[in-house]
Amino acid sequence: EWERAGVFKKIYKSILKYYDVKNKIAWDWASMDSAMVKAPKGGT
Repeated sequence: EWERAGVFKKIYKSILKYYDVKNKIAWDWASMDSAMVKAPKGGT
C-alpha cells in the first residue's frame, strides 16, 4: 500500500535533497552500477 502510494520514493528524494544541501553531493563524479544476472546456484 505504501509502495503504491509512492511513500518510500518521496522519503528517499527528501533525504537525498537534504543531504545534497548540507554536504553538496559531487554529481559530476557520482555513478551507479548494477548487475541483473541471476546468481550461480540460485544465490545459495
